[in-house]
Amino acid sequence: MNTFYSNSNDRTLLFKSLFWLLFLLPAITHAQLSGSYTIGGSGANYSKIGDAVTALSSSGVSGAVTFTVAAGTYSENVSIGKIKGVSSTNTITFNGAGRGKTVLSQNNSASPALFLDSSSYISFIGFSFINNNSGVTVKETQTNSCSIINSNITAYKVAGIGVFGLYALGTNYFTVNNCYIYGGYNCVEFDGTAGSGSSPAGNLTFTNNRLINFSNSALYINNAGYYGASGNTYTNNVIDSCNGSATYGIYSDQETGATYASNKLFAAVYYGFYLTQPNYSSSTQALQIY
Repeated sequence: MNTFYSNSNDRTLLFKSLFWLLFLLPAITHAQLSGSYTIGGSGANYSKIGDAVTALSSSGVSGAVTFTVAAGTYSENVSIGKIKGVSSTNTITFNGAGRGKTVLSQNNSASPALFLDSSSYISFIGFSFINNNSGVTVKETQTNSCSIINSNITAYKVAGIGVFGLYALGTNYFTVNNCYIYGGYNCVEFDGTAGSGSSPAGNLTFTNNRLINFSNSALYINNAGYYGASGNTYTNNVIDSCNGSATYGIYSDQETGATYASNKLFAAVYYGFYLTQPNYSSSTQALQIY
């Protein structure tokens, strides 16, 4: 028996095996996500929402992704940035069990319960978002085509300046539909961003929402007209009640081509609708209120 020849073959086989293992390992460990996954509960793919976000961030997506999130309270701060592979067809959806059932509760005073930062095509449906500290409950910055639907958003009970239920900066094609938003200095604030190279804050769809127990303004839109942003739509919203002597029901600054339709104001505020510098970036688009 030729021992040298046998050992040489064994080494060659071992080297080939190691080569293919090293070649395939990244694809195995970082396979892009596509299809349906579960979060929370027995036998789920992920125990926490943050675990699913980690997988998204490291692997990206190759198709539409839906996470079904079990009922329960998730005490975590969820932050989602840019995800590789997302598009108008490769969307990411987090489906909760319903408002009051699937609860995302902020556990760190420095961060929102949910923060979408430069994200695209991400939706959260059927959640309750709760802030147990100061600051913002749900925050979006420079996002595109994201949405919050059929959810509750509760701001910190002490409604000082900088406390918001929902705060969005420089977002485009952002949808908020059928949400109950409670408390805050401003219940909701949408800001454009000034300065060269800033992203627009436009094409917002804000419909069928109820704004409750704010201390300054229910809906505050600031600098929304920068750099041609336009097309914001606010329909069938109810401004329910304020906390003390609130100043504004709706504050609108520099909006271009916005539409306000069939909104109702019940709260006792100083200014029901405060409109300043309409059609700031274009005089050819009408701002409609009816």
